[in-house]
Amino acid sequence: MASLPPGPRESPTRQIARWTRQPTVFLESVQREFGDVFTLRFPGYPPLVVISRPDDVKAVFTAASTVVEQGPFPPFMRPLLGDQSLFFLEGVPHQRERKLLMPAFHGERMLSHADTIRRITRAAVERCPRNQPFPLASIVRDISLDVILQVVFGIGDAGRLHALHRLLAGQSEQARRTRNVSSLLTTIAMLLVPGPTLDSLYRWSGRGLDGSGRLDVSGLFPWRTAVRLQASMDQLLAEEIRRLDDEALENRDDILATMAQAIDEDGARMSPAHLRDEMVTFLVAGHETSATGLAWYFDLVLRRPDVLARLRTEIDQAGGPARVTPQQLQQLPWLDATLRETLRLRPVVPQPARRLLRAMPLNQWILPAGTVVLPSIYLAHRRPETYAAPETFEPQRFLEQHFGPNEFFAFGGGNRRCIGMSFAMFEMKMIIATLLELNLSHAGPPAGVTLRAITMAPDTGVPVVIGG
Repeated sequence: MASLPPGPRESPTRQIARWTRQPTVFLESVQREFGDVFTLRFPGYPPLVVISRPDDVKAVFTAASTVVEQGPFPPFMRPLLGDQSLFFLEGVPHQRERKLLMPAFHGERMLSHADTIRRITRAAVERCPRNQPFPLASIVRDISLDVILQVVFGIGDAGRLHALHRLLAGQSEQARRTRNVSSLLTTIAMLLVPGPTLDSLYRWSGRGLDGSGRLDVSGLFPWRTAVRLQASMDQLLAEEIRRLDDEALENRDDILATMAQAIDEDGARMSPAHLRDEMVTFLVAGHETSATGLAWYFDLVLRRPDVLARLRTEIDQAGGPARVTPQQLQQLPWLDATLRETLRLRPVVPQPARRLLRAMPLNQWILPAGTVVLPSIYLAHRRPETYAAPETFEPQRFLEQHFGPNEFFAFGGGNRRCIGMSFAMFEMKMIIATLLELNLSHAGPPAGVTLRAITMAPDTGVPVVIGG
């Protein structure tokens, strides 16, 4: 007989409110009360079973595609990303898409972008003040966005680059400003409103795309902003895709050009609509996630002089921040350990999600079909039997012990592990090394965790100072 693990008895509305306000506090409190496997209930969703034991995580990550599927996603994501996004493909189409896209994010092609990432980072820090605090989080967001636009999309023209950067950065900032009295309702509504109703809500919440006058309540419901962002972004991306026909692709090394030249098993290339969906997917999946990981990195490392000194010594021995090669950077053990420990202690994404297509045994329970299983990255990375002193930032653990894919899975797991993981790690290492050309120090208290869309981000701007 199908059965579910125990969980909080409070209403689904109360549970999602607690999750939205204090996600890590909520998870830890429920785990203390109900153990390592528990059921949450959010309005509009099937039962959510949270797991963190390595054996349970393995069972879910290795389950056949006839048993589990990816998701569910918040309803607003499909209209934004498009039906051909890698996020929404299942089974054989998903496997074929990963095989088609994988070469762009690995090997020498990935390392070839090192100089561009370094140049983007240096240009960003040139704009930072000296000897006075500034929010590092906003700087690494700008850097991450420019890396997406130049390395992934291949935009080199200054005018086009500025237009798209200004559009996306400005809209992201407006979205962040909704973190006020209405932010809880905004987040819940964006998660729960069914996708087909979004367009009518977009049009209701502001002037609407047709210009009809409405009461402007976009501070409470940001759908109008989201639709205008998507329309403007689609127009600019369509122009970039059209330019592919006019430029010699073999002379370009950006990821979009690589995708446009890729040929699948049937000898076909990706259509413009398909390219658009994957470009938006990489933008959404790669921008805030890398920036958030970098913000957490410096929030933790700058508070540990011993860790920072060892890091500087390692990079100096490899030629120094300005001259270390991308090949050398990939081989620096302490840099790798500090980044992995950051992603262990402060995972950017709370958990992947898998929906059961049929009943699945899990310990003493038989989870019914339709249940959503959430392997919690946050809780799995804090298991004391896996990580000694799990609340402590201690990179040395990654030099002394290997952690399996069901113990450390900051980029997800199974056949759904983030396709851009290698590129993201490389990008962050390049940015870290370049920022260490500066004399950085922290200028505020340690950050707490806040939920921002699909990420767990610092609740401060991570203020730092560049010394003389």
